[in-house]
Amino acid sequence: MKLKMSSFVRVPSIAVLAACVLIPAPSHAATVVYETGFESPGFVPGDLVGQDGVGQDGWTETGDAQKTVVTAANGIVDTGSQSLGIIGDDSSRSSIAQLPILTVNPEGVVEITTRMYLGPAESTSALWRILAFGGGNGNALYGGFRLFSSNGELLITNAAGDTRTNIFPTRNQWHTYTLLLDLEDQEISGLFNGVPVSPTLDLNSEPTSQLIVQLRPANIEDEFAYFDNIRVTATPIPEPTGLALLASGGMLLICRRRR
Repeated sequence: MKLKMSSFVRVPSIAVLAACVLIPAPSHAATVVYETGFESPGFVPGDLVGQDGVGQDGWTETGDAQKTVVTAANGIVDTGSQSLGIIGDDSSRSSIAQLPILTVNPEGVVEITTRMYLGPAESTSALWRILAFGGGNGNALYGGFRLFSSNGELLITNAAGDTRTNIFPTRNQWHTYTLLLDLEDQEISGLFNGVPVSPTLDLNSEPTSQLIVQLRPANIEDEFAYFDNIRVTATPIPEPTGLALLASGGMLLICRRRR
């Protein structure tokens, strides 16, 4: 009896191709895309602008350069010997400190964490904000945290407005603020000192691959805050592993059939 070798070859070839289709790309843990404690040599005491550059970019600011500074003078630091100090004034766009623009996976998850020390209240209308934007799309607001001096409550916000959390951070003390951006599901949520902040809000903005993070005071006369140990992590842009395996399986099938 004469056997056809092609009948034996085709089965494993199809099996290989099917396996390639079914094998997903490996999952990726979040990686650090930016991290700083405002320490030397990346930072030196003084004007913030241009320090700790990523590529050719660095931190930027608006307003009075003397009010957005890396400081080591008064000892208000979380860890190490330096922190970022911001003093507000009565301008609505004063003393904005902005991280270098970061590249992230627009279908991934981004986590932004900072330690913040808020000084004594100087005005009932004072407002501090930790905000995230999607760059390259009109810098559309994703959302963030807002702290009001009128009652000291922490609010979580998006482009549609503010939502109360019933959390009242203690002043003159370091706290941890974490923003969670789910760019795939287009949601924003947060943590305060590691505890989830309710509720989860919609981003209300189409995600992009550019991430902009700002630390912004407003309507504040001589009220100050310090920031330290800022960390941004993100799900990496996936490699086309599954597609590569599928192509390899297809080529294997073609080669086997030609034999």
